[in-house]
This record gives sequence, C-alpha cells and structure tokens, in this order.
Amino acid sequence: MEAAEKATTVKKGSLVCAHCHQTTPMSMLRGDRRAASGTAYGLRLWENDDLVPRPDDVFQERLYCIRWVETVTKPDGTTATFRHYCAPDTHDLQREAKVLKLLRERFHTWQAKGYLPSRRIEPGDETTRLLRERGWTHWHHLFHPRQLLVQGLFGQQLSGYSDTVSTSSYLLGLGRCLDTGGSKLCAWNSSVREIVNPTFLNQALNTLVNYGMRTTISHSTWFLDVISEAIHGKALITSEDARHVSTLCDVWITDPPYADAVNYHELSEFFLAWYEKHLQSLFPDWHTDSKRALAITGSDENFRKSMVDQQSA
Repeated sequence: MEAAEKATTVKKGSLVCAHCHQTTPMSMLRGDRRAASGTAYGLRLWENDDLVPRPDDVFQERLYCIRWVETVTKPDGTTATFRHYCAPDTHDLQREAKVLKLLRERFHTWQAKGYLPSRRIEPGDETTRLLRERGWTHWHHLFHPRQLLVQGLFGQQLSGYSDTVSTSSYLLGLGRCLDTGGSKLCAWNSSVREIVNPTFLNQALNTLVNYGMRTTISHSTWFLDVISEAIHGKALITSEDARHVSTLCDVWITDPPYADAVNYHELSEFFLAWYEKHLQSLFPDWHTDSKRALAITGSDENFRKSMVDQQSA
C-alpha cells in the first residue's frame, strides 16, 4: 500500500509524473487559458453522437480492472466469500466493443422515443463544471455505453406498461439505478466493504479520474420498500413555507433550507433528462424542466435579507 501511495499519478487535482514526481495542474492539461472575457476552457465539446472519447481527446477511458465475488461451500457446510480482481483480457475488450456496437445501432431510435436522454446540459453554478472538466454537453455523456445500453433497455421495458402506478413505480426504480452505480460519477469505494458509491454521495456533479460500474444483476436498489401499513387516514400535499403551516399532521416531509448551498434545480436535471418523455405521457399537466428561473439563489437579495432578519430575530 505504501508503494501504491508513492506511485499515485493523480493527487490534489494534478497529474503526478511517476518518474520525476513533478505535478501538472488539470487546468493546464485541459488547455484552459486566460481570455478577455475570463477563462477560456480548452477541451473539445462533445457532440450528441459522441458515446466514447475520440482518439485525439485529452481525456480517454479504458477498462482496467474487473472484480467479482465467488461464494464457496466448504466440506463442513459453511460458506466463504472470495473477491477476485483481474485485468481485462481480449475477450473482455471484445465484449466492450460489442456493447458499443449494440448501443450505436439503437441510439437515435431510443433517444427519439425517450428511452435515452437527449437534453443538452445548460450552464450553471454546478453544471458548467461538466463542460469545463470533461467537455460533456449532453446528459447522456455522463454515462458509459454499457450503462446507456442497460438503462435504455429499462426505459424500453418501461414503455410497455399501460397503467400509471406500474409505470411510475418503474420510473422511480430507473431513477435509483441512475444514482446507485449507474453513471460515470460513481466513485469506487475501496474501503472494507468495497462498493460503488452513489452518483449523489454528496450533492454535486463530481467528475472522477476513475469510477465503478455495477453489473445488471447487482442493481439491487431497484426496489422501493414502502411500509404502507404505517400510513393511515388522508394525506395533504402542499408546497408552501413551513412557517405558514396551519394543518395538524402526524408525519411531515420537508425540504431543508439549503438555499443556494445546494443547486437542487440544476441537479434535478440529471434525472429529468431521463424522465422527460415518460412524464409527458404519464402526467401531461406536469412540467419536465427544472424551472431554474424560480430557484432561490445567492443572488436573490430579498432572500438574503430575509435570512439576516430571521437570524437577528
């Protein structure tokens, strides 16, 4: 482990030379430069049809490790679990190429039908980093071809349901898959548990040097456990300031007052890009954009003044 620490090639946002240990900032690798209007970002901006990096892109991707778990039954009847790690061989790389081929054959059709997102990433306090740090311009750029193929198949299956309850439940399951191991923003957690962290381990869109990807069968978080017996009587859903509530209830679901500390309106677009056409069909009266113009941000002086007044009170 000490040798691995010394051989680290990326540390604190910089590339570290394995031989001379000199560091190069990522901004320099990207080709960022000063311009009259501020900083000009140097990465090539991806186009809609880009599913993997082009050969001349600064940042490339490669499969470098495959991990699987084997459960063995001992002669005494007890079981033991072994973790295996393997570098990809020729057959693994052929399967990766086949995944990309299958995806390209379906890509435009699936985008048109809403099985895959087609939305552009709108610049914002949180989303601009995707364009700056990786050159990603569309929401599907945040996913590996294997993730797009699997989750596109989920979307295709979703379209086969006709009743609202089943379709809505399936859509929620898809959302959980996108979060728990379904994007390039899922970090590999090398702790004792050795798991793939969720996309939103923190409330940000973090671009990673390496990431973990679940297999289809390991999407165990598909199901939502709802204890319906715990809810009785009628429910009232109202979107309003908690200080103005006058109804007596036993259970409350509230949104914490993070204000501009978390850009929820921008983060929601990660999911809305996948939900868009399904929501239009399920709930025609709902909006499918994040309503950024209505979000309270730090630039809202009235909001800041109200917070100061509350603290003074």
